[in-house]
Amino acid sequence: MPSLYFRTLRYFNRLRAQPYICVWSHACRNDWSVVIGVHTPEFSFEHAIDRVRRATTERKIHYPVVIDDDGVQREAEAEWDHVHTP
Repeated sequence: MPSLYFRTLRYFNRLRAQPYICVWSHACRNDWSVVIGVHTPEFSFEHAIDRVRRATTERKIHYPVVIDDDGVQREAEAEWDHVHTP
């Protein structure tokens, strides 16, 4: 079951949660669960793929991260039913 994690380079609340998302991703990967990061830029400098790659490496993010340059997924997320699990 995929879990989408919407993120940007500088959004403070997402940065604070990042270590927990990494631990959760590692702990659940053998239980039919996978975390997929969705990078949705909010500022012009966040569109640079090299910056996204560098930040992903520096933050030791080992789950896949897709780039949503146009914000299509974030807009669609607003229409999805949110399911939160502990």
